[in-house]
Amino acid sequence: MLSVARVLPLLLACFLVATALGCSGRRSRNAMVETPAIIHEVAVGETLSTIAAAYGVEVVTIVEANSLRQRDVHPGQQLRIPGAQLATPTPEPEPIAEPEPAPKPPVAPATDWYVPRTTWAAQPIDTSNIEPMGPIWRLTIHHSGETRDAQSPAPGELRFFERAHKAKGWACIGYHFIIDRDGTVYEGRPLKFQGAHAVGDNNKGNIGVCLIGNFDDTPVPNEQKAALLSVLNRLCVQYRIGRDQIFGHQHFKITDCPGRNLQALVVAYAANRW
Repeated sequence: MLSVARVLPLLLACFLVATALGCSGRRSRNAMVETPAIIHEVAVGETLSTIAAAYGVEVVTIVEANSLRQRDVHPGQQLRIPGAQLATPTPEPEPIAEPEPAPKPPVAPATDWYVPRTTWAAQPIDTSNIEPMGPIWRLTIHHSGETRDAQSPAPGELRFFERAHKAKGWACIGYHFIIDRDGTVYEGRPLKFQGAHAVGDNNKGNIGVCLIGNFDDTPVPNEQKAALLSVLNRLCVQYRIGRDQIFGHQHFKITDCPGRNLQALVVAYAANRW
């Protein structure tokens, strides 16, 4: 058996070695610089495997760092990710510019509100004796002034007007639209051509609308009046004609046209009272 005198020095030597090692270990741990852990909030559909792959760590690293007892995680759960290495995000590809759609062709004005010229005209338009319309910015109202109009079918009257106008050397009937007593609207001279209803240059940019009848002594029938209002509203919107550019024939010439009763409607419309 070892004597106490021999044992004590041995115990003392072991104690000194252990103390030295312990101090060295503590100094080593204190000298290490740990990378701060990233806190990740679990999103819907994520698993430990996808999270570990995103941060470049092992699944077991996340499990141990968070003391997980099972490997199922749930949305909203906060996880420490030690040693995370965030990958440089891959830039999103530039969006491919879609080709611009081809411009739509202009929509032709509706023509279902009037009876076309082809249904009544018996003579062709003399295109060698007519001017293009150009920009439209005003409108003039007429009456035919014929007392016989009321007893005649409108197509026959239109052919009568056209014969009379061509006899004056005009290319065709001078008005662009003619309104019968029953409210039917007929196409006269196509709008692509300048009219022949307001004397010379007054026809430039000027739509001519004629009501069949003589309204110097008789009132405008309700059907004809309603059709006129509809035509005026339509043309003013379509061609952006101001109400102050709506005239009776007598505005351009010394004449009774369009008759005092129809002229009253023209004045009321221009003043926004009708």
